[in-house]
Amino acid sequence: MEIPNFSGRARVSETMDGDQPPTDLMYAEYRFLRRLNTFGRTADYLLDEILRRIPPGGDEVLQIMDFGSGGGDIPRHLMELADDRSMRLEAVASDVSGIAITYAAERAVGRYRVVQADVRAAEQAVPQGSCDVAHASLVLHHLSDQDVVVALRSMAGVARRLVVWNDLIRDSISVVGAWASTIVARRAIRQDAIASVRRSFTIAEARTAAEAAGLREIEVRRIMAGRFLLSGIPGPAPARRPTVRFHGLEAGYGPIRVLQGLSFVARAGELVEVRGPNGGGKSTLLNCVAGAMRPDKGKVWTDPTLGRIGFHPQEGGVILELDTAANVAMFGRMAGLRGQVLEAAVRSALDAWGLTSSAALQVSRLSIGLRRRVALAASLVHRPLLVVLDEPDAGLDAAGRTTLAQELKLILLNGGTVLMATHTPDWVSRASPSPTVLELAG
Repeated sequence: MEIPNFSGRARVSETMDGDQPPTDLMYAEYRFLRRLNTFGRTADYLLDEILRRIPPGGDEVLQIMDFGSGGGDIPRHLMELADDRSMRLEAVASDVSGIAITYAAERAVGRYRVVQADVRAAEQAVPQGSCDVAHASLVLHHLSDQDVVVALRSMAGVARRLVVWNDLIRDSISVVGAWASTIVARRAIRQDAIASVRRSFTIAEARTAAEAAGLREIEVRRIMAGRFLLSGIPGPAPARRPTVRFHGLEAGYGPIRVLQGLSFVARAGELVEVRGPNGGGKSTLLNCVAGAMRPDKGKVWTDPTLGRIGFHPQEGGVILELDTAANVAMFGRMAGLRGQVLEAAVRSALDAWGLTSSAALQVSRLSIGLRRRVALAASLVHRPLLVVLDEPDAGLDAAGRTTLAQELKLILLNGGTVLMATHTPDWVSRASPSPTVLELAG
């Protein structure tokens, strides 16, 4: 999906993210971050977390790769702490910026290695499993939501034992802290510090991104300087990974609130049946998840690796003036299908839904039941792994409900997720023997 996954994050397009920021400004930024990291005891927290999760043993050499190192102060401080504790430690400072690499190399003095690397493609700079610990500090908030998950997966690929991420917490306290800590700094640095907080993460969002990246045994806590520290063990994306998360969701129409503080997590392979009274917010919730409506408060996150959502709104969403095949093909193109792939997908959808004989008929001439079949064929033509359906069975006959159950069962078996509202749930067990019920109070 090409929509923001964390609705509270600001756009990534601020001062320090430019392609070629002035060198003197970057150096001033690194000096400021060095002072901030010293004040916030970032390296101390990092080493304590590593030793807590990876107990030292004998003469073992602990290898740490630090992404987004900037001026390299965290690797340097780690080496000093290791000396104080009589530890054997090797550190690598990496950054995508050539300016940062030059600055860090000038101050390395043999204490750590310096490598130019993009955290989103770490394996291009260092071999898979080449370090014990991959650490990212204040770098992932510069990325889009989708790239945050990509970066964490990339870090998990080069780390054998642990991934650690520390970044800013997005809340009003941190904004005030960013302003106060830069009150004597250059204006551009102050602006960037405040913008960085606004495009950063809540603790819940950080955990969600780590879960989507396949990290296991995730632990996250708040530390000094308005930051969180998250650690997790590298691993493949779990079969039951979170695919949809909404937190503190509020939405309504004028003074009428139909959703108030709603939080929920849906996982891969799960069918979620949304229940509630008429006017209780079922359609509003499904519209928010599908991106057709923005909540007044709260956040909706969907796993970007699942691709485009298959969305069936309450009214079906077909174009009455077009024929059946044109409707299905139009939705296929909107989902990114082209050429022979699109043609094959349309033929398959028409056949599955018993619409081949109606392919050339204008939808306005079809019965209510056949229109519903067209709408469902269009919603599912691209074989989505995340499906949002609002009363998809309304007007369907028994054969249509059987087809719907079969289609949804296949999606779930492939690791997809279905969120659905229906007034006739008797057929749902054929798609999932144990659906999850989300009850809305109304």
